[in-house]
Amino acid sequence: MGNAHTPIKTINIWGVNLEENEQNKQVSKHKHKSKHSNKRHKDEEEVTISKAAVWQILCVLLVIALVVVIMLKPQGGSSKGLGEEEIKTKTLDYVNNNLLQPGITATISSIEKDNGLYKMVIEVQGQQINSYMTADGKVFFPQGLVIEKTAAAPTAPTAQAPPPDVPKSDKPAVELFVMSHCPYGTQIEKGMLPVVDLLGDKADIQVKFVNYAMHGKKEVDEELFQYCIKQEYPGQYFKYLQCFLNEGNTAECTKELGFDTNKLSDCTSKTDEEFGISADFADKSTWSGGRYPRFAIYDEKNKEYGVRGSPTLVINGKSVSSSRDSNSLKNAICNAFNKAPEECEQSLPTASPSPGFGFGTSTTDSAAAGCGV
Repeated sequence: MGNAHTPIKTINIWGVNLEENEQNKQVSKHKHKSKHSNKRHKDEEEVTISKAAVWQILCVLLVIALVVVIMLKPQGGSSKGLGEEEIKTKTLDYVNNNLLQPGITATISSIEKDNGLYKMVIEVQGQQINSYMTADGKVFFPQGLVIEKTAAAPTAPTAQAPPPDVPKSDKPAVELFVMSHCPYGTQIEKGMLPVVDLLGDKADIQVKFVNYAMHGKKEVDEELFQYCIKQEYPGQYFKYLQCFLNEGNTAECTKELGFDTNKLSDCTSKTDEEFGISADFADKSTWSGGRYPRFAIYDEKNKEYGVRGSPTLVINGKSVSSSRDSNSLKNAICNAFNKAPEECEQSLPTASPSPGFGFGTSTTDSAAAGCGV
């Protein structure tokens, strides 16, 4: 539990930042640098290139480069590749379990061999996306761009206010359900930290955990550890979170904040026994969908609110949809006050934090992306 976690890298596909898996890490190693210079006579018209066009050009170059690498790869291996049905099954399993929100399901309307790759048309809520996978099923290209057609620049998403039926109160109760290693859970946590600093005890803001884990034993251990920090050092939990979200280094943050490791170890042992955390991890018959271990500490609240994935934001007992930048989260909470305090008039950063570890910013808002089944 004390090992440092490597910061999660992301790729920008389908308008959201997606966590890289082991199969496509080889793609992320390529860095693209571009230099643009324009020297024109005074009577020439000024040429401008939108950010959307630049992004599309880079994506096209990436896809072309990857295809060239694959096509030039020696073909002396013994592998015959996977069949169409195996490719479809592998693709849908990855897309539905990793790229889409709970309740949204993708289908494949067509599949064919195309220059050594499998070309598929994936349909998601009426939208068709041209995608590709290598014949061995190891590399997935979630988007194929048609070079002849240039799509219009996407409209920037707007912050969503809480639904009108969210009850108001003098001190809003804010419950943020996450998985400790879900890149979109860490994203919204980073967005929430400045809100906690701004509002202080005027709102009751708490981080809780989804009742199953998707990122292995490290996530189960970290969530158990964070729960005990909240029990033993409640006033320092968000300071720990500020440190943890940088690199995911539990041991370093524990040392930095001067926590008594014996006290925390005693707490985790008792809590583990009380909620059967290790027992559930060992008994796969209890796992969600047979794939993910239970994490039962906040099981009742998960069921009460219908929490299905990370992140889920609940304000005064109602699920709320919000962009993940600090200002949008502040507005969502401030709209739930009977009488909003003066702090609500202050502006917070409007840039969406990057998914995963590290305090960068994202070029797109990932409000619809999450970890869930």
